Amino acid sequence: MAAEWGAVPGRLRGRNVLDLFRPRATAQLDRLGEALRLGHRSRYRVEVCWLPVSEVEARILALAATGATTAAVGKAVGLTVDGVNYHLARLTRRWRVPNRTALVAKAYVLGVLSPGRWPPEPAGQRLRSTQSPHMPPEGTR
Repeated sequence: MAAEWGAVPGRLRGRNVLDLFRPRATAQLDRLGEALRLGHRSRYRVEVCWLPVSEVEARILALAATGATTAAVGKAVGLTVDGVNYHLARLTRRWRVPNRTALVAKAYVLGVLSPGRWPPEPAGQRLRSTQSPHMPPEGTR
């Protein structure tokens, strides 16, 4: 698990695991909590999934990948400069990267941004049109 976050196991100690993962079923956490309360030390399996990046964070990352300034990113997504900085700082801490360049690189590695596209776009976003931008719309030829 630590390798997925680019850390050694000891560096995850003290971090809130719910900041990194979401349990698939809350009943699993209830069972684990009860076992811990009773002092049981057995290993309990809990199925988790990675916490997704929010739609706003994905758009901010895509715009940051284009080299846009913080002010330009804020204008494009409807946030203040402080709001954009909040999201970038949150992702920087969560992914444990030192700067914006490393943050964008990590977004590509984690599959948050679609590789091979310019301008960058979030991986889950589908193309709005299957037509080439250089072709006139159908029926106008």
